[in-house]
Order: sequence, then C-alpha cells, then structure tokens
Amino acid sequence: MSIKKRFFLVNFLLAIVAFFYGRVVAFRNKLYDLQIYKSHQFKTHTIVVGNLAVGGTGKTPHIEYLIRLLSDEFAISVLSRGYKRRFSGFIVAQEHHTALMLGDEPRQMMLKFPEIKLVVDEKRAHAITELEKTYNGEKRPVILLDDAFQHRAVLAGFNILLIDINNLPQNDYYLPLGTLRDNLKQLKRANIIIFTKVEKELKPMEKRIFIDSLGLHSYQKVYFTKIIYKDLIPLFIRDKVFDINQLNSSFAVLLVTGIAKSKPLYSFLEEKVGQVIHLEYPDHHFYSETDISKIIYTFDQISVAKKLIVTTEKDAVRLKDGGFAEQIKQLPIYYLPIEVDFIGEGEKEKFNKQILKYVRANKSIG
Repeated sequence: MSIKKRFFLVNFLLAIVAFFYGRVVAFRNKLYDLQIYKSHQFKTHTIVVGNLAVGGTGKTPHIEYLIRLLSDEFAISVLSRGYKRRFSGFIVAQEHHTALMLGDEPRQMMLKFPEIKLVVDEKRAHAITELEKTYNGEKRPVILLDDAFQHRAVLAGFNILLIDINNLPQNDYYLPLGTLRDNLKQLKRANIIIFTKVEKELKPMEKRIFIDSLGLHSYQKVYFTKIIYKDLIPLFIRDKVFDINQLNSSFAVLLVTGIAKSKPLYSFLEEKVGQVIHLEYPDHHFYSETDISKIIYTFDQISVAKKLIVTTEKDAVRLKDGGFAEQIKQLPIYYLPIEVDFIGEGEKEKFNKQILKYVRANKSIG
C-alpha cells in the first residue's frame, strides 16, 4: 500500500471514530440539558476555567491570574482532577505531595501559591462537598475549577472558556481526528470567552472577526490575552535568576519540554539566541533515567561556551520530583515562568471588574 493510500485510510478511520465520539458527546450534553443527568449546584462561588479542545490553551496561567486577583480578599481553593497523576481519590495537597500524587499542574500551583488550598479529585462534586465542610468564616471562599467545562456534574456559578486563537474550534474536528472534546454549541454556557496566545496586536476589526465567527450571545463577554515570558528561574537554588533580556545570539539553549504545544516557546527563544536544540516529549511526561541521560548527553555535545538548559514550569516540577537531583544539579537548568496579560486598553480592568462582581455577590458561605 502506498503512503498516500495509507494516509487516507488512517484519516478515514479516525474520521469514523470522531463522528461517533461527537454523537456521544452531543447525547451526553442533551441528557444534562434535559436534567436527566443531574448537575449539582453549590453554595460556594465557583469559577470554571476550561476549553473545548484538549490541552494547550493556557488554563494554568489564567487560573494563576485569578489567584493573584482574588487571594487577598477571598479564601481561594483550586480544584483539579490531577491529570496523569498515579493516585486517585480526594487529596488536599500538602508540601510533601509530589507531582505523581497530585499531577504536575496542581503541584506547580501549590508550590507557587502556598496560601491557597489545592485539592485533586476526579469527582468534582464530591470534592466541593468536602471543601464546604472545612470553611471557617475568616474569608469568603471561592473555588476555581481547573479544566472542568465538560464536567457538567457541577453547575458552576461562572464559566470562563479559553480558545487558542491559533486553533479555532469551528476549524477543528472531534477527537481523535482533531482536538475537540466538546460540542461547539456548548459555547452558550460560557460567561466569558478568552482568545488566548495572541502573538500580535489586533485591530478592532480583526477582533470583531474572531468574535463574530463564534456566533455568541449578547450576555457573553470576550477578551484577548497574550503570553508574557518572565525571567529564567534556576531549577536548583545554587544559581541566580537569569534576566531573560540578557539572552543574545552568543547563547545556545537546549529546550526540554513535555507540554501540549511548545512551538510558541521555541519561537520565543529562537528569536533571542543563536541556537535552540529541542528535546520534545509528550504532554505531562514523567521523565525517566533514559531521558535524563539523553538530556545530559545532548547538552554536553553543544560546543558553544554560553549554553543553558531551559524548560517549562510544569516540566520543572516533574524534573525536581523525579529523583534526578544528583545527576542534574550541576547543570545550568532554568525554567521559564509565564503569565498572561490582556490585550486592549482597559480590557484587564473590565475583566477584573466582571469577576469581582460575581464573587462579591451575596451567595457564598463562609
């Protein structure tokens, strides 16, 4: 069989699976719409940050933005299913819990924001019930649900839906042919839609084209955000924070990633340094001894005097928790934190005001 015919056959089979996957998703949503499947509503203010597609829309930095916005005034809990963790059930994160127990993204947020309560549980309704038993009334609680837009067993008070501006859902296909995991019609449940990973300034007409393409309702607000790369943080304390602006064409970087979409990070570094060598692993990849040996070997082969190993925050968590400190602690390994910023004058303030209006409403217990 020729390569062309094999390619056609594989895509044809994927299209069949995607078709039936889409029908199952639509049927499940209909059962919730008709209240045959029950959604649980809670006393506590709940904000979902989710997407229609799998991976790579920027949920974690947007949740971190909400934590920074709300944590001074409210008692913040973050609830995640703990994707790719090796344990199951309800866990309230503690310092000794590793990425294997919590998942890499929850572990990252726990280390970054020790003042919040972080919980992992596949059953979000159960987790919220348990959380509501613990409130002491010092601050009004708010629960941020990571990646729970499809989890309709919880009727969230507020839904934020993220769309990668480079991968619009109307141009996508259901899994496994594409990356969609939910019906485009479910956009109607979102209070806010954010187009993420915008790489250039958009004119008002360009924004309007993106907004109109989704056929949204008047009650839905739309924002645009971009990624902000911060200074490089050493994986081990012996090194100092590295000013990202000091990178130049005399540097070579070994980029190590296990995330859904690494192209933006690669492009960012490629513009700053003379050489980027990329070791790319699957999303949420837990590193092995073989992987570490390959990283060390590849780095040693770089002949440039000024050279660094750069990774992401999620990868940094997995590397530190993997038990490889003795092998890699002498290497100049840094991770590159990211944050999000809103595009357009006054848009950040409008977003903040909308969120604060919801969480300050007289509903939450505590």
